[in-house]
Amino acid sequence: MSAAAAVRRGKNIPANSIVFRFIGCAILLTVCFPWLFYHGIVEQTNPHTSKFGPPQTSEVTKPKQSKQRDDGNADWFYEMVDARRRKGEASEMGFVHVGKTGGSTISQLLRNGCHSMVRRGGSCRVIPNETAVSLLVKDYYHVADFWSLPNSKHPNYIIMVRDVYDRTVSALLYHHPQNVKYYKVNETESQKQLGRYAYTCFPSLEKFASLLERGNSTECYYPYKHNEVVNDDCAELACAVIHGRVRHFHHLFFNYRNIHSKLPTSNPERTLYAIRKEHLWNDWWTINTIFGEPIRYVSSWANDTNFRNITGIDLPVNREITGERREQLCKALEPEYAVYFQILRRAENIRQSDLDDARQIASANCPRLDFQRMLVS
Repeated sequence: MSAAAAVRRGKNIPANSIVFRFIGCAILLTVCFPWLFYHGIVEQTNPHTSKFGPPQTSEVTKPKQSKQRDDGNADWFYEMVDARRRKGEASEMGFVHVGKTGGSTISQLLRNGCHSMVRRGGSCRVIPNETAVSLLVKDYYHVADFWSLPNSKHPNYIIMVRDVYDRTVSALLYHHPQNVKYYKVNETESQKQLGRYAYTCFPSLEKFASLLERGNSTECYYPYKHNEVVNDDCAELACAVIHGRVRHFHHLFFNYRNIHSKLPTSNPERTLYAIRKEHLWNDWWTINTIFGEPIRYVSSWANDTNFRNITGIDLPVNREITGERREQLCKALEPEYAVYFQILRRAENIRQSDLDDARQIASANCPRLDFQRMLVS
Protein backbone atom coordinates (compact mmCIF):
# COMPACT_ATOMS: atom_id res chain seq x y z
CA MET A 1 0.00 0.00 0.00
CA SER A 2 1.39 3.41 -0.92
CA ALA A 3 1.95 6.14 1.65
CA ALA A 4 -0.74 8.33 0.05
CA ALA A 5 -3.34 5.52 0.16
CA ALA A 6 -2.51 4.84 3.76
CA VAL A 7 -3.14 8.49 4.67
CA ARG A 8 -6.47 8.44 2.82
CA ARG A 9 -7.48 5.32 4.83
CA GLY A 10 -6.64 7.18 7.99
CA LYS A 11 -3.55 5.17 8.90
CA ASN A 12 -0.44 6.83 10.24
CA ILE A 13 2.87 6.11 8.50
CA PRO A 14 5.85 6.02 10.83
CA ALA A 15 8.31 8.81 10.01
CA ASN A 16 11.33 6.45 10.16
CA SER A 17 9.73 4.20 7.49
CA ILE A 18 9.53 7.10 5.04
CA VAL A 19 13.12 8.05 5.79
CA PHE A 20 14.34 4.49 5.15
CA ARG A 21 12.49 4.33 1.83
CA PHE A 22 13.98 7.64 0.75
CA ILE A 23 17.48 6.48 1.63
CA GLY A 24 16.93 3.22 -0.30
CA CYS A 25 15.88 5.08 -3.45
CA ALA A 26 18.88 7.36 -3.17
CA ILE A 27 21.26 4.41 -2.92
CA LEU A 28 19.62 2.70 -5.89
CA LEU A 29 20.01 5.80 -8.04
CA THR A 30 23.61 6.28 -6.91
CA VAL A 31 24.56 2.75 -7.96
CA CYS A 32 22.52 2.36 -11.14
CA PHE A 33 22.75 5.78 -12.73
CA PRO A 34 26.50 5.68 -13.53
CA TRP A 35 26.11 2.19 -14.97
CA LEU A 36 23.17 3.26 -17.13
CA PHE A 37 25.02 6.39 -18.15
CA TYR A 38 28.13 4.52 -19.23
CA HIS A 39 26.36 1.79 -21.17
CA GLY A 40 23.49 3.85 -22.47
CA ILE A 41 25.16 7.13 -23.35
CA VAL A 42 28.94 6.77 -23.57
CA GLU A 43 28.88 3.75 -25.89
CA GLN A 44 26.24 5.42 -28.10
CA THR A 45 28.28 8.55 -28.57
CA ASN A 46 31.56 6.62 -28.99
CA PRO A 47 30.61 3.48 -30.94
CA HIS A 48 34.22 2.63 -31.75
CA THR A 49 35.16 2.02 -28.15
CA SER A 50 35.30 -1.61 -27.08
CA LYS A 51 35.90 -3.02 -23.65
CA PHE A 52 38.56 -5.15 -25.35
CA GLY A 53 40.49 -2.07 -26.47
CA PRO A 54 40.87 -1.93 -30.28
CA PRO A 55 38.45 -0.61 -32.89
CA GLN A 56 35.99 -3.15 -34.24
CA THR A 57 34.04 -1.19 -36.87
CA SER A 58 34.82 -0.25 -40.44
CA GLU A 59 36.02 3.22 -39.48
CA VAL A 60 37.60 4.78 -36.41
CA THR A 61 36.59 8.28 -35.42
CA LYS A 62 39.35 10.37 -33.90
CA PRO A 63 40.10 14.11 -33.87
CA LYS A 64 41.33 15.24 -37.25
CA GLN A 65 45.06 15.79 -36.92
CA SER A 66 47.98 15.25 -39.21
CA LYS A 67 49.70 11.88 -38.86
CA GLN A 68 52.72 12.24 -36.60
CA ARG A 69 54.86 9.11 -36.26
CA ASP A 70 56.71 10.74 -33.36
CA ASP A 71 53.50 11.80 -31.59
CA GLY A 72 53.17 10.54 -28.05
CA ASN A 73 49.43 9.90 -28.34
CA ALA A 74 47.52 7.30 -30.33
CA ASP A 75 46.11 9.57 -33.06
CA TRP A 76 48.66 8.41 -35.63
CA PHE A 77 47.53 4.84 -35.04
CA TYR A 78 43.81 5.45 -35.53
CA GLU A 79 44.41 7.54 -38.62
CA MET A 80 46.51 4.76 -40.09
CA VAL A 81 43.72 2.27 -39.38
CA ASP A 82 41.16 4.48 -41.12
CA ALA A 83 43.45 5.06 -44.11
CA ARG A 84 44.12 1.36 -44.61
CA ARG A 85 40.45 0.46 -44.50
CA ARG A 86 39.31 3.28 -46.77
CA LYS A 87 41.92 2.32 -49.36
CA GLY A 88 40.93 -1.33 -49.17
CA GLU A 89 44.50 -2.41 -48.45
CA ALA A 90 43.44 -5.32 -46.26
CA SER A 91 43.64 -7.57 -49.30
CA GLU A 92 46.64 -9.82 -48.75
CA MET A 93 50.15 -9.95 -47.33
CA GLY A 94 53.50 -11.62 -47.71
CA PHE A 95 55.26 -12.69 -44.51
CA VAL A 96 59.06 -12.31 -44.66
CA HIS A 97 60.83 -14.39 -42.03
CA VAL A 98 64.43 -13.20 -41.64
CA GLY A 99 66.33 -15.80 -39.62
CA LYS A 100 66.86 -15.50 -35.85
CA THR A 101 64.25 -12.78 -35.36
CA GLY A 102 61.42 -14.69 -33.68
CA GLY A 103 59.78 -15.58 -36.96
CA SER A 104 59.34 -19.26 -36.04
CA THR A 105 57.09 -18.21 -33.16
CA ILE A 106 54.92 -15.91 -35.28
CA SER A 107 54.76 -18.40 -38.16
CA GLN A 108 52.89 -20.80 -35.87
CA LEU A 109 50.07 -18.23 -35.71
CA LEU A 110 49.68 -18.16 -39.50
CA ARG A 111 47.62 -20.65 -41.49
CA ASN A 112 50.09 -20.22 -44.35
CA GLY A 113 53.19 -19.86 -42.18
CA CYS A 114 55.33 -22.60 -43.72
CA HIS A 115 57.41 -23.31 -46.81
CA SER A 116 55.64 -23.69 -50.14
CA MET A 117 56.95 -27.27 -50.46
CA VAL A 118 55.07 -28.13 -47.26
CA ARG A 119 51.85 -26.39 -48.23
CA ARG A 120 51.56 -27.84 -51.73
CA GLY A 121 48.60 -25.60 -52.54
CA GLY A 122 46.91 -26.00 -49.14
CA SER A 123 47.26 -24.46 -45.70
CA CYS A 124 49.91 -25.38 -43.13
CA ARG A 125 47.64 -25.63 -40.10
CA VAL A 126 44.26 -24.83 -38.62
CA ILE A 127 44.37 -21.75 -36.38
CA PRO A 128 41.81 -21.48 -33.56
CA ASN A 129 40.50 -17.91 -33.10
CA GLU A 130 42.34 -16.95 -36.29
CA THR A 131 43.61 -13.38 -36.43
CA ALA A 132 43.28 -10.81 -39.20
CA VAL A 133 46.95 -11.18 -40.16
CA SER A 134 46.66 -14.97 -40.46
CA LEU A 135 43.67 -14.56 -42.77
CA LEU A 136 45.54 -12.06 -44.95
CA VAL A 137 48.99 -13.71 -45.21
CA LYS A 138 48.99 -15.64 -48.47
CA ASP A 139 52.69 -16.50 -48.79
CA TYR A 140 55.53 -17.20 -46.39
CA TYR A 141 59.11 -16.33 -47.34
CA HIS A 142 61.97 -17.96 -45.47
CA VAL A 143 65.20 -19.68 -46.52
CA ALA A 144 63.64 -22.09 -49.03
CA ASP A 145 61.37 -19.48 -50.64
CA PHE A 146 63.39 -16.26 -50.63
CA TRP A 147 64.17 -16.83 -54.31
CA SER A 148 60.52 -16.06 -55.19
CA LEU A 149 60.33 -12.81 -53.18
CA PRO A 150 61.40 -10.41 -55.99
CA ASN A 151 58.52 -11.51 -58.23
CA SER A 152 55.87 -11.44 -55.50
CA LYS A 153 52.99 -9.00 -55.88
CA HIS A 154 51.50 -8.53 -52.42
CA PRO A 155 50.33 -4.99 -51.59
CA ASN A 156 51.49 -5.51 -47.99
CA TYR A 157 54.53 -7.20 -46.44
CA ILE A 158 55.39 -8.03 -42.85
CA ILE A 159 59.09 -8.46 -42.13
CA MET A 160 60.61 -9.89 -38.96
CA VAL A 161 63.58 -7.91 -37.64
CA ARG A 162 65.99 -7.87 -34.71
CA ASP A 163 68.98 -5.78 -33.68
CA VAL A 164 71.82 -6.55 -36.09
CA TYR A 165 74.46 -7.45 -33.51
CA ASP A 166 72.10 -9.73 -31.59
CA ARG A 167 70.83 -11.41 -34.74
CA THR A 168 74.33 -11.98 -36.11
CA VAL A 169 75.68 -13.50 -32.91
CA SER A 170 72.58 -15.69 -32.59
CA ALA A 171 73.02 -16.90 -36.17
CA LEU A 172 76.71 -17.72 -35.66
CA LEU A 173 75.97 -19.70 -32.51
CA TYR A 174 72.98 -21.40 -34.13
CA HIS A 175 75.15 -22.80 -36.94
CA HIS A 176 78.01 -23.88 -34.68
CA PRO A 177 78.38 -27.69 -34.73
CA GLN A 178 78.73 -27.83 -30.93
CA ASN A 179 75.45 -25.96 -30.45
CA VAL A 180 73.27 -27.55 -33.11
CA LYS A 181 71.72 -30.20 -30.87
CA TYR A 182 70.48 -27.56 -28.43
CA TYR A 183 68.57 -25.84 -31.23
CA LYS A 184 67.17 -29.20 -32.36
CA VAL A 185 68.30 -28.61 -35.93
CA ASN A 186 67.88 -31.58 -38.27
CA GLU A 187 71.02 -32.04 -40.36
CA THR A 188 72.18 -34.71 -42.74
CA GLU A 189 75.57 -36.32 -42.16
CA SER A 190 77.08 -34.31 -45.04
CA GLN A 191 75.75 -31.08 -43.53
CA LYS A 192 77.29 -31.98 -40.19
CA GLN A 193 80.65 -32.64 -41.82
CA LEU A 194 80.48 -29.34 -43.71
CA GLY A 195 79.61 -27.53 -40.50
CA ARG A 196 82.62 -28.94 -38.67
CA TYR A 197 84.84 -27.98 -41.60
CA ALA A 198 83.37 -24.48 -41.85
CA TYR A 199 83.89 -23.70 -38.15
CA THR A 200 87.47 -24.91 -38.06
CA CYS A 201 88.62 -21.32 -38.57
CA PHE A 202 86.47 -19.81 -35.82
CA PRO A 203 85.67 -22.17 -32.97
CA SER A 204 84.45 -19.25 -30.82
CA LEU A 205 82.80 -15.86 -31.29
CA GLU A 206 85.99 -14.22 -30.05
CA LYS A 207 88.07 -15.96 -32.72
CA PHE A 208 85.58 -15.14 -35.47
CA ALA A 209 85.59 -11.44 -34.58
CA SER A 210 89.40 -11.36 -34.46
CA LEU A 211 89.48 -12.35 -38.14
CA LEU A 212 87.43 -9.31 -39.25
CA GLU A 213 90.37 -7.09 -40.11
CA ARG A 214 88.87 -4.78 -42.75
CA GLY A 215 86.62 -2.55 -40.70
CA ASN A 216 83.34 -1.75 -42.47
CA SER A 217 84.65 -2.67 -45.91
CA THR A 218 82.62 -5.31 -47.74
CA GLU A 219 85.51 -6.22 -50.02
CA CYS A 220 86.51 -9.84 -49.47
CA TYR A 221 88.79 -12.01 -51.55
CA TYR A 222 86.65 -15.11 -51.68
CA PRO A 223 86.52 -16.19 -55.34
CA TYR A 224 84.27 -19.18 -54.74
CA LYS A 225 80.65 -20.00 -55.35
CA HIS A 226 78.05 -19.33 -52.67
CA ASN A 227 77.59 -23.03 -51.98
CA GLU A 228 81.32 -23.64 -51.46
CA VAL A 229 83.10 -23.45 -48.12
CA VAL A 230 86.87 -22.96 -48.43
CA ASN A 231 88.91 -22.31 -45.26
CA ASP A 232 92.37 -21.92 -46.75
CA ASP A 233 92.33 -18.28 -45.62
CA CYS A 234 90.35 -17.91 -42.41
CA ALA A 235 90.22 -14.09 -42.54
CA GLU A 236 88.74 -14.11 -46.05
CA LEU A 237 86.24 -16.79 -45.08
CA ALA A 238 85.14 -14.77 -42.04
CA CYS A 239 84.77 -11.69 -44.24
CA ALA A 240 82.66 -13.62 -46.73
CA VAL A 241 80.48 -15.08 -43.96
CA ILE A 242 79.77 -11.76 -42.23
CA HIS A 243 78.79 -10.15 -45.55
CA GLY A 244 76.49 -12.93 -46.68
CA ARG A 245 78.48 -14.73 -49.34
CA VAL A 246 78.59 -18.28 -47.97
CA ARG A 247 75.34 -20.19 -48.36
CA HIS A 248 76.09 -22.73 -45.60
CA PHE A 249 75.59 -19.96 -43.03
CA HIS A 250 72.09 -19.39 -44.39
CA HIS A 251 70.86 -16.99 -41.68
CA LEU A 252 73.85 -14.76 -42.43
CA PHE A 253 73.65 -15.34 -46.17
CA PHE A 254 70.05 -14.07 -46.14
CA ASN A 255 70.86 -10.92 -44.20
CA TYR A 256 69.01 -7.57 -44.27
CA ARG A 257 70.95 -6.37 -47.30
CA ASN A 258 70.04 -9.50 -49.24
CA ILE A 259 66.36 -9.54 -48.25
CA HIS A 260 65.77 -5.80 -48.58
CA SER A 261 67.13 -5.88 -52.11
CA LYS A 262 64.55 -8.58 -52.94
CA LEU A 263 61.54 -6.77 -51.48
CA PRO A 264 59.31 -5.19 -54.15
CA THR A 265 58.80 -1.47 -53.55
CA SER A 266 56.55 -0.13 -56.33
CA ASN A 267 54.34 -0.87 -59.34
CA PRO A 268 52.09 -0.79 -57.43
CA GLU A 269 53.31 0.85 -54.24
CA ARG A 270 53.91 -1.73 -51.50
CA THR A 271 53.41 -1.13 -47.78
CA LEU A 272 55.86 -2.61 -45.28
CA TYR A 273 55.21 -3.50 -41.64
CA ALA A 274 57.87 -4.68 -39.18
CA ILE A 275 57.69 -7.01 -36.18
CA ARG A 276 60.66 -6.48 -33.91
CA LYS A 277 61.82 -9.44 -31.82
CA GLU A 278 62.44 -7.06 -28.94
CA HIS A 279 58.74 -6.06 -29.00
CA LEU A 280 57.29 -9.17 -30.59
CA TRP A 281 53.79 -9.27 -29.12
CA ASN A 282 53.28 -5.51 -29.10
CA ASP A 283 54.06 -5.27 -32.82
CA TRP A 284 51.97 -8.37 -33.55
CA TRP A 285 49.00 -6.80 -31.77
CA THR A 286 49.50 -3.44 -33.46
CA ILE A 287 49.53 -4.84 -36.99
CA ASN A 288 46.56 -7.10 -36.31
CA THR A 289 44.62 -4.15 -34.92
CA ILE A 290 45.43 -2.05 -37.97
CA PHE A 291 43.66 -4.68 -40.02
CA GLY A 292 40.67 -4.93 -37.69
CA GLU A 293 41.50 -7.62 -35.15
CA PRO A 294 40.11 -7.34 -31.58
CA ILE A 295 42.82 -7.58 -28.95
CA ARG A 296 41.14 -10.49 -27.16
CA TYR A 297 42.34 -12.93 -29.84
CA VAL A 298 45.74 -11.45 -30.55
CA SER A 299 47.81 -11.99 -27.41
CA SER A 300 46.25 -15.21 -26.12
CA TRP A 301 48.96 -17.33 -27.82
CA ALA A 302 51.88 -15.50 -26.24
CA ASN A 303 52.61 -18.08 -23.56
CA ASP A 304 52.21 -21.10 -25.81
CA THR A 305 54.21 -20.33 -28.94
CA ASN A 306 57.72 -19.29 -27.89
CA PHE A 307 59.60 -21.60 -30.25
CA ARG A 308 63.31 -22.43 -30.04
CA ASN A 309 63.73 -20.55 -26.81
CA ILE A 310 67.06 -21.63 -25.31
CA THR A 311 67.04 -19.13 -22.45
CA GLY A 312 68.81 -20.64 -19.45
CA ILE A 313 70.75 -23.21 -21.46
CA ASP A 314 74.54 -23.01 -21.25
CA LEU A 315 75.67 -23.44 -24.84
CA PRO A 316 79.12 -24.97 -25.39
CA VAL A 317 79.98 -22.01 -27.62
CA ASN A 318 78.39 -18.85 -26.21
CA ARG A 319 78.27 -15.05 -26.62
CA GLU A 320 81.43 -14.31 -24.62
CA ILE A 321 83.60 -11.73 -26.35
CA THR A 322 86.11 -9.09 -25.26
CA GLY A 323 85.52 -5.38 -25.79
CA GLU A 324 88.19 -5.15 -28.47
CA ARG A 325 86.77 -8.02 -30.54
CA ARG A 326 83.22 -6.76 -30.09
CA GLU A 327 84.31 -3.45 -31.58
CA GLN A 328 85.78 -5.29 -34.59
CA LEU A 329 82.58 -7.24 -35.10
CA CYS A 330 80.45 -4.11 -34.78
CA LYS A 331 82.52 -2.24 -37.35
CA ALA A 332 82.09 -5.08 -39.83
CA LEU A 333 78.32 -4.93 -39.21
CA GLU A 334 78.02 -1.21 -39.96
CA PRO A 335 76.71 -1.72 -43.54
CA GLU A 336 74.13 -4.20 -42.22
CA TYR A 337 72.99 -1.77 -39.55
CA ALA A 338 72.45 0.91 -42.20
CA VAL A 339 69.95 -1.31 -44.06
CA TYR A 340 68.31 -2.44 -40.81
CA PHE A 341 67.46 1.16 -39.95
CA GLN A 342 66.34 1.76 -43.51
CA ILE A 343 63.82 -1.07 -43.11
CA LEU A 344 62.56 0.34 -39.80
CA ARG A 345 62.18 3.81 -41.28
CA ARG A 346 60.17 2.40 -44.15
CA ALA A 347 57.87 0.29 -41.94
CA GLU A 348 54.41 1.83 -41.61
CA ASN A 349 53.86 0.84 -37.99
CA ILE A 350 57.22 2.07 -36.65
CA ARG A 351 57.15 5.48 -34.95
CA GLN A 352 59.97 7.82 -34.00
CA SER A 353 59.93 6.48 -30.45
CA ASP A 354 60.39 2.97 -31.89
CA LEU A 355 63.36 4.15 -33.92
CA ASP A 356 64.84 5.72 -30.79
CA ASP A 357 64.38 2.43 -28.95
CA ALA A 358 66.14 0.52 -31.75
CA ARG A 359 68.99 3.03 -31.68
CA GLN A 360 69.40 2.63 -27.92
CA ILE A 361 69.60 -1.16 -28.23
CA ALA A 362 72.12 -0.86 -31.06
CA SER A 363 74.19 1.68 -29.11
CA ALA A 364 74.31 -0.65 -26.10
CA ASN A 365 75.68 -3.42 -28.35
CA CYS A 366 77.94 -1.27 -30.52
CA PRO A 367 78.59 2.03 -28.70
CA ARG A 368 81.17 3.35 -31.16
CA LEU A 369 78.96 3.26 -34.26
CA ASP A 370 77.17 6.45 -35.35
CA PHE A 371 73.53 5.30 -35.46
CA GLN A 372 72.16 8.82 -35.38
CA ARG A 373 73.70 9.41 -38.80
CA MET A 374 72.04 6.26 -40.11
CA LEU A 375 68.64 7.50 -38.95
CA VAL A 376 68.88 10.82 -40.77
CA SER A 377 70.76 9.78 -43.90
